Amino acid sequence: MSTPEILTPPRRTPTENVATIKESVGEIAQGERDRLFEAYERGKNKAHDVRVRFEDYVRQQPVRSLFIAAGTGALLGFLLGRRR
Repeated sequence: MSTPEILTPPRRTPTENVATIKESVGEIAQGERDRLFEAYERGKNKAHDVRVRFEDYVRQQPVRSLFIAAGTGALLGFLLGRRR
């Protein structure tokens, strides 16, 4: 009893196999490029939103923002100055 032709995959030449692999890799690479671009755009938008919120906070609370910045600078200066 022989296997019907429809169940037997066609034999391909090495050149056809390489072409198929190249095509598959190209499709995968394009999909990954698209995913990375979308992630980059989401990150860029999120960073913009954070910057806008930060600027709004500084405008609404200038004195508090100044004290926070001064305190942070003093703390970092103290911590980094102790290393020497």
